[in-house]
Amino acid sequence: MSENAVTADETIEFNDHKISELILLKVSTVIGIKTILNSKKWLIYLIIAFLPLIIVVLVGDPLIGEESAEEAFISFFLGFVYIWIFAFGVLLIVLPLSSDEISDHITDLYLVRPIRRETYWFSRVIATNVGVFSTTLLIALVYFLFFNLFDKPLEIIDNIGILVKTTLFVFFASIVYSGLYLLVTSTKKSGFTYGIMFAVVEQFFLPFLFLADSRYIPKNVTLMIADSMFTNFDVQSYGINPASNFTFTWAYQFAAVFTLLMLILGGWYYRRREFN
Repeated sequence: MSENAVTADETIEFNDHKISELILLKVSTVIGIKTILNSKKWLIYLIIAFLPLIIVVLVGDPLIGEESAEEAFISFFLGFVYIWIFAFGVLLIVLPLSSDEISDHITDLYLVRPIRRETYWFSRVIATNVGVFSTTLLIALVYFLFFNLFDKPLEIIDNIGILVKTTLFVFFASIVYSGLYLLVTSTKKSGFTYGIMFAVVEQFFLPFLFLADSRYIPKNVTLMIADSMFTNFDVQSYGINPASNFTFTWAYQFAAVFTLLMLILGGWYYRRREFN
């Protein structure tokens, strides 16, 4: 009987511990989301993404030379916002939860409290994903409404399918890039510098390093996913000529494995790093 009692007590203690960790994860995640909102850096992302709308209006070509709202949306959101701005937008959203907290010693205060380092990291990943997904989807929604209202506003409901696909695409892009940039900018107090360098290299230099067609580059993978979702999007027109082993199935599998890898590496890094 005593052994059964001990086992029961241990089970209760283990369950209480799990519940406690979940509560800490929830609280830390909520704090992380509030930190992103209060930082206002996401506003910079929005401003940069919406500036071209002013130019489009001034030029007087609402569909930017395309024949339909759908083609204009895909050309502008994927061909401009995602390819050229998205990575820097992720960096702006990530910074308050990584290099800013490390520089301000907020991370130190967290980790001296009864919260596991892995729990802290997971909460930051969740908060980052929420921030990146919500902000980018807002940008996509504004562009979707803009082009459709200028083209055929009465048929906007007929084009809602493309918005659903865009939501799914933004989800994949967010989970791939959020953990990556969060980890990069958490490495040192100068995480902002590391993040800028990483974003610039991926955006501008990878094509010149014979990696433009590599199936191990997140940007190439996400563009392949976009190619599989949108009929009016041709990945080859953006400089990617995928080899025969660079399939859509591979792209989705890579996105899942890469996201999990960043999650594990970040938890391992935070567990081993000394904060002082």
